[in-house]
Amino acid sequence: MNDMTPSDSPATYNVEAEQQLLGAILTNNDTLPVVDLIIGPEDFYEPTHGRLYAAMREKIGRTELVSPITMKAIMAEDPGLAELGGPGYLARLAGAAISGFAAKDYAELIRETSAKRDALEVLRSATRALQGGKEAVGDVLGGLEAALTGMAPSRTGAQPMSFLAATTAAIMQINDVYQGNALPSVPMPWGPLADIVPSVRPGDMCVIGGRPSMGKSAVALSIATHAARMGHPVVFACFEMTPEDMAMRALSEASSLANNAVAYTSMVRDLREDQFRTVVDQAKEMQVLPIQLLSVDFARPGSLISGVRKALRTMNMKNGKTPLIVVDYLQLMDAEGRSKVEKITEISLQVKRLAVKENAGVIALSQLSRKCEERDDKRPMLSDLRESGQIEQDADTVIFCYRDEYYAEREKPQGRDDAKLEEWVKRIDRAHNRIELIVAKQRRGPIGTAGLNCALKFNRIWE
Repeated sequence: MNDMTPSDSPATYNVEAEQQLLGAILTNNDTLPVVDLIIGPEDFYEPTHGRLYAAMREKIGRTELVSPITMKAIMAEDPGLAELGGPGYLARLAGAAISGFAAKDYAELIRETSAKRDALEVLRSATRALQGGKEAVGDVLGGLEAALTGMAPSRTGAQPMSFLAATTAAIMQINDVYQGNALPSVPMPWGPLADIVPSVRPGDMCVIGGRPSMGKSAVALSIATHAARMGHPVVFACFEMTPEDMAMRALSEASSLANNAVAYTSMVRDLREDQFRTVVDQAKEMQVLPIQLLSVDFARPGSLISGVRKALRTMNMKNGKTPLIVVDYLQLMDAEGRSKVEKITEISLQVKRLAVKENAGVIALSQLSRKCEERDDKRPMLSDLRESGQIEQDADTVIFCYRDEYYAEREKPQGRDDAKLEEWVKRIDRAHNRIELIVAKQRRGPIGTAGLNCALKFNRIWE
């Protein structure tokens, strides 16, 4: 237990908040990756709490379950836990748990009280130095100023930037472009789209939206495999299908590029020998690509953050290439919130923060509302983004996928009106195997539409 010093006031610690936050982690392991961006074991006032937090962080980092039962054996020999009540204390912590929705606020409170204690210790150290009389006043005050001004940024991981520093950094980037050097980013694979959106830059969230069967996953997977072939580490969170299904789609695209196309839907049916050999050959080439897949088990913000970090550490890329994170798709994730809108708002905020924290480009797929299908022109608009305006707000770029062929096939004229039938045939011909990538928002550039060819059964998109 922590023995309070005379100067320890209630403003410098909050044991109850620590207990409730630890309880939240014990009952919902997804809480830890979220609060771990804010606090560490050293921020807990009660040393036993800090050791418990460190042990839980290590266990969750290995994707192992943390609960009062699993932590009982790990903490059995901890003398501090024995003083607090032994294993029964872990159960009481779980019983005092707050909801995950409030976890960040409690973590901020714990960090604030920790910062106050650190500041007081700096002041005490300066007081002792002055009372000792061995150091000059100027030296003591200089050390005090340096300690206090350097402390806050170290706790948050962020520092204010002067306009001079920002301008200097901007000029360096502009000069790099002027000299023909590309800025760190993940390039788009198709010329017509790259003319509008050249790349996804570190910290950016690019939202790809569309109704079902519009090719969202195909577009995202093609961008991801292209990036991986260029050496960018890629983490693909596939929540709509299994990692194996996603791998089949990637192999189908690769087989098409190898001029022996195999539809991914045919890979679990009868294959010709030459097709089987093509798939195997492409698998040998693709298995060395720096791509890690996350299953639906990572479909909560905390789990996603933890999984992405673990995947990036696994790849251990040191070539300076910007990482790419793909989330397929946002509405399949779950988070704390009383309504779907609150949940999607929280998910969007966390995914955007993930891009910034990991200095990575993020492509987040999003379903659209049915409103676009009620219009004569069914091309999507920003207002069609489903459930939350937060997605549009957080996105640096929004790209909609639209295939007119899908709707034309369902709108064949009935009756014997030859003129209407002829116009419909022309529409089908124009739209056959075509996809429009509609850039509806871009913070750093223009909007516009890129027309491309597509063969979705092969997961293939090309100019």
